[in-house]
Amino acid sequence: MDEEELYKALQDGRVGGAAFDVFVNEPPKEDNPLVHLENFIATPHIGGNTAECLVRVGHEAIDHMLEALGLMN
Repeated sequence: MDEEELYKALQDGRVGGAAFDVFVNEPPKEDNPLVHLENFIATPHIGGNTAECLVRVGHEAIDHMLEALGLMN
């Protein structure tokens, strides 16, 4: 994503809102204009860490372990 173009589109209303979990430069600098817009949300690179996601990842890890041990088909 071209952050500069997104900034312009958010400012002039061509895009109503946006959210990033990953930026071109990590972590984003304080002077990144996107993080100062009302219609932009920035998460600290943990956007996928919901309770549901963590449970699903845990179950998948257990399934892979049981499969490797030959205890699961």
